[in-house]
Amino acid sequence: MVVESQAIVKRSGNVWRRCRQSPAFDISDIWRTLVGMSRFARTTPAITLMDAEGAARRLGITTTTLYRWRRVRRGPSYIRVGSQIRYSVADLDAFVAAGRVSIHPEAQSA
Repeated sequence: MVVESQAIVKRSGNVWRRCRQSPAFDISDIWRTLVGMSRFARTTPAITLMDAEGAARRLGITTTTLYRWRRVRRGPSYIRVGSQIRYSVADLDAFVAAGRVSIHPEAQSA
């Protein structure tokens, strides 16, 4: 990532010089060029991550319950980012959907 960033900065200087010398100078052209250079921006999908407090609020439980579930390997999937624990919104929604119990009208009448 650092090597790629250095390459973008090196190339961005050339882009800046080219745009500054052109008679129709527009900052949006520079931005489009720099964003196009970033391989990371093109290939990484946006993932919304939440911390334990936000995930607990979303599930309607306490953070202590969430920590306990994680310790016994129960509950929603999580992502470790360095030493931090994060929860994907999609994983939280999938966890809630997996716990859904459907009530069938035939089962109630019996």
